[in-house]
Formats: sequence, C-alpha cells, structure tokens
Amino acid sequence: MDTRIERSRVLGALMLGACIISAMLADFHTIGAAAEASPGYAELQRAVLDGKEIRMTIDLSQCLVHGTEQSGPSVRGSLRFDAVMIQGNDDIALSATHFTVRGDDQAVDEFISFRVHPDGKVDAHSSFLNATTYALFQESAFDCDLGKGTIFHW
Repeated sequence: MDTRIERSRVLGALMLGACIISAMLADFHTIGAAAEASPGYAELQRAVLDGKEIRMTIDLSQCLVHGTEQSGPSVRGSLRFDAVMIQGNDDIALSATHFTVRGDDQAVDEFISFRVHPDGKVDAHSSFLNATTYALFQESAFDCDLGKGTIFHW
C-alpha cells in the first residue's frame, strides 16, 4: 500500500512539473486580442473559470500527426482531466494520467496533455513511461481543432 501511495505522490509531482514546463514552452499559436477567441474556446474558458468538471471526447483520426498532413490513428474515447489551468498566454492546459498494461505486458504510466489555444487549435501529447523506472517507451503528438477530433463537455 505504501508503494501505491508513493507512486501516486510521484505521479502527482511529475504532472505538476509537466504543467509548469509546458507553461514555459514557447507559444506557437498566438492571437492579437482575446476578442478574437473562437466560440468553442470562450465556452471552455468559462467552464474552467466556473469550476466545472471538464471531460473530452476524442477521435484522433480527425487530427493530424504533429508536423505532418497524416491523419492520426483510429483511436476514439473519452477523458476526464486531473488538472486544468489557464496560462498567462490564455492557453488552456489540461492533463490526465493513468496506469495501464501495454500489449507486450509492460506496465506503464501514460501522461496525456492538451493545450487549447484561443484560436481553437488543440495540441495533444501522450507519453508512455515504464511504471517502475519512468523510462520513456513512446511519445506521440497530434494537432487537432476544437469540435473536430476534440469535443469538450462539462
């Protein structure tokens, strides 16, 4: 039991660190004024500021593999986020983590993060780490749009 509690504390610290690091990364999607924000972004921002529990349905096949014109994999599902914050540049950062076992029987912790930009663009990132050593197994990134590939619910 102590090992699970310690793992939970370590994962929490890693998630907080990931949020802080992502906040320090350069913003690749900028807009001139908050008034130019997409309607979907404005609704999501209001839900976050109202303290709503944010969920998302995702269809990666409607997104693009980051930096390419290639469609994402045929993966669909829903997510509930562990952490949500609005950053100084108005990006909304959301993250979740879960413990799972890969097809090759390796236990992994998956860290999933999304950045929703005021212009309606959504950056998706996933990292699979070895559950005992935290060595990186796999990373992937996708470029999505609000309402196409990513739909938020509250």
